[in-house]
Amino acid sequence: LLIYFFIYIFILYIFRKDNKLYKKFLIYFLFLNLIFYGFNFIKFLKDKDKEKVNYEDKVVQIENFYNDIDFSKIDASKDRTNIFLIVLDGFINFELAENYKIIDNKKSYIKLLNENNFKYVKNFHSNYATTGKSISSLLEATYPWLPDQKTRSSDIFFPNSLLHDNYNYNFFDILKKTKKSFFWLGNSWGMCLPNEYVKCFHKVSITNYIQKPRTFYLNSIYSYAIDFYFKKMTFNSLDLLSDVKYYKDSSVSKENTIFLMHVMSPHPPAQYSKGCKKTNAPNQNINYNWELMKQYDSFSISYKCVLKDALKFSENIKKINPNSIIAIVGDHGWRFGKERMSLLEKEHNIKSDEVRYKAFLAVNTLEKCSELELPRSTVNLMRFLLNCSDDLKLNYLDNKKF
Repeated sequence: LLIYFFIYIFILYIFRKDNKLYKKFLIYFLFLNLIFYGFNFIKFLKDKDKEKVNYEDKVVQIENFYNDIDFSKIDASKDRTNIFLIVLDGFINFELAENYKIIDNKKSYIKLLNENNFKYVKNFHSNYATTGKSISSLLEATYPWLPDQKTRSSDIFFPNSLLHDNYNYNFFDILKKTKKSFFWLGNSWGMCLPNEYVKCFHKVSITNYIQKPRTFYLNSIYSYAIDFYFKKMTFNSLDLLSDVKYYKDSSVSKENTIFLMHVMSPHPPAQYSKGCKKTNAPNQNINYNWELMKQYDSFSISYKCVLKDALKFSENIKKINPNSIIAIVGDHGWRFGKERMSLLEKEHNIKSDEVRYKAFLAVNTLEKCSELELPRSTVNLMRFLLNCSDDLKLNYLDNKKF
């Protein structure tokens, strides 16, 4: 706002001696502002209507969620457990990876997980085939969208669902009740935006305060210019996954947190080359480049390399915070071109539509959680983590696919 004000004053100063030009500028300026305000007001009304419909659609789920939870059992005085969610975009389960011939032997990879104190969850699947819905179901522990809902507004899906702290989301209530801080480290596809419940992880903590004015422009056309600037200075999840020292040296490591990392790999374009060297490939607008989506060789390299980095990162996190729970999870499965998908169906009787749900999950938990039932789909992962971290007894939802 201050920048906007000073630019306005500066232009007035330049035109001060030319009355005709000065009047024209004021007329054009006021006219354009009326258009901008009108556009933003209409967008604001539409967003409010969507929010109301979305809330009505989710009322039953929210009531069931709170019937499951007994927050009185949470003991605020005991040592707190940090929860790390490492979401690897498009990371498929070992069974499908073996069928694709991305890995030679799933048993050797399961053994690798066990050596790193991870339990592999066989036959795990995502509830949705897209990132926004899948991560939302993970965080909220409910289904953010059902087939009979009246709207499919993107505002109820990740990352938009985290941008408005005044919205009625289960996840914000989870944070309030468990007294956990939430830190989010995203990427250029979904950048973090701080608010009352969300903190962004940066190399320099003051960036959180610099970013807060962005909330004023969420429904404005100015948001495009602001986002363009912040994308250039964003510290993304892959950077931290490769070098844990930024976390170790930060004050975040001493807080009671849920820490979300959305890593844009093995999703194309490839972030790794042979030898697991970083390519520094940009990942803006990747969802629209279908040729990149079909690249099998680069996906295979990224698949192995990002898992290697995730396990190394997890090892270091356990050294920093031994009382931590870590989940490495794929947000959805992956499919390639028609030729490879036809071969998959012929050799393994796996249909093309099914592979988008064949996501990965491995968890590194505490000794006290060893007997807990493992979740079989994304929507139940948060319930499992809360049962483990806060000794709750949340019931699991049916494992559905939409």
